[in-house]
Amino acid sequence: MFCAFEGPPRITRLFAQGTVHEFGTPEYESLIPVDKRQPGSRSVIMLDVYKVSSSCGYAVPLYTFKAHRLKLKEFFARKEEEDISASANCDPSEAEPPHPEKGLKYYWKLKNTQSLDGLPGVLVGPDSTRRFEKREGLVIRGDEESVCISGTTKGWGLKSLGEVCDLKVLIAFSLGVGVSAAWTRFVRA
Repeated sequence: MFCAFEGPPRITRLFAQGTVHEFGTPEYESLIPVDKRQPGSRSVIMLDVYKVSSSCGYAVPLYTFKAHRLKLKEFFARKEEEDISASANCDPSEAEPPHPEKGLKYYWKLKNTQSLDGLPGVLVGPDSTRRFEKREGLVIRGDEESVCISGTTKGWGLKSLGEVCDLKVLIAFSLGVGVSAAWTRFVRA
């Protein structure tokens, strides 16, 4: 179901049969290239849509999008880094990569192999021999934050001031500081 939270009111429902392609399968690899994969991505769900319906959406409230939250990507990028580090410290000829307790595959096995109602969940990804790869220069952007992941999580920091904030925000901040300083001097005089 899709709801319009801004603009004209509208609700759209898709009725479909889904097919899951998990991390470590050839289908997943062909659909999400390594350089496009987001931290923590564990599967692709392909939908075969057989019916689409829409309704007015008059009762859907208006919301304004502020920014993407980055905590989930940061969380999973750190978990992937654990797996990458563990793989770097083992013999590359080993067919089975290690599964450190703070790693992503261990997390998948612990938390995602079945749903809350006991149905099967992620089955291939946690035991796949596919290893995570470092991605240099992955930048997660949001209106309030900009996080650079260099080699996944090593070197967390900002690449440049331009990635942190818009030039208008920087100018407004500078003007605010200047006006506050001038006002403080004026009041003290």
